[in-house]
Amino acid sequence: SGTPTLIVQDSSDTTTGSDGTWATLKTFTIQAAQTAERLTVAGTVEKGLRIAGTGTFVGCQIVCGVRRGLAVDSVAYTGSQA
Repeated sequence: SGTPTLIVQDSSDTTTGSDGTWATLKTFTIQAAQTAERLTVAGTVEKGLRIAGTGTFVGCQIVCGVRRGLAVDSVAYTGSQA
């Protein structure tokens, strides 16, 4: 319950996952009974990635997958072949 806000961040100079300078790539708020959300970003994504959470909430479970590649790479996953 509650309203968690998740912030996807990247860093080019982190060595431990908590040090370094972090920039926000995407921010989103989880809605009640939400089951999935897909986020895409354009441009460079730095080597360090993390998810930070804010808000007042209880019992939030988060699963995150990351795939690096080109925007056109998604064509291979839709079943379409050019």
